[in-house]
Amino acid sequence: MQTKGDNEVKVSLPETLVNAVNVGDVVNVIVALASPDPIAGHITQVAPLAAESNAYPVTIVLEKDAPNIRPGMSAQAIFRFRNSDESIDAFSIPMSAIKPDAGSEGGEVFVFKDGRLSARRVSVTNLRDNVLHVTGDINSGDIIATAGVSLLYEGMPARLLDPSMLQ
Repeated sequence: MQTKGDNEVKVSLPETLVNAVNVGDVVNVIVALASPDPIAGHITQVAPLAAESNAYPVTIVLEKDAPNIRPGMSAQAIFRFRNSDESIDAFSIPMSAIKPDAGSEGGEVFVFKDGRLSARRVSVTNLRDNVLHVTGDINSGDIIATAGVSLLYEGMPARLLDPSMLQ
């Protein structure tokens, strides 16, 4: 949080999602220490260059003052992406489970089957609380890798840490 003039929130979006937001888009912000209720804001800036970890800085200005907000407080920004459609059946996966494709709004997940990994193409439809909502080439019951995804590849031999997941 920054409070010089307007209350601003600065967040970073991964390269897989930055093209899904625009200046003027409405974003809800929660500053838990100030109020549990979301405060509406709008995006005033999307950086043209990535900063750390291929994440793009985004600035959100809150539309109203909250009396208990102070500079340096943590805030949570809740984005509704343009391609989000609640009627779409999407799977929820952790952000760590996707290997992003540069320049697209998706990437690959790795599904465990018969001792090997199979790369499957997915598209991100929404992001909430560090959980991605994805559609694509995955099915209910698939076991996906959630750690070390950047090092995985198609056909890689693998084993489950907990074999009981296969039952």
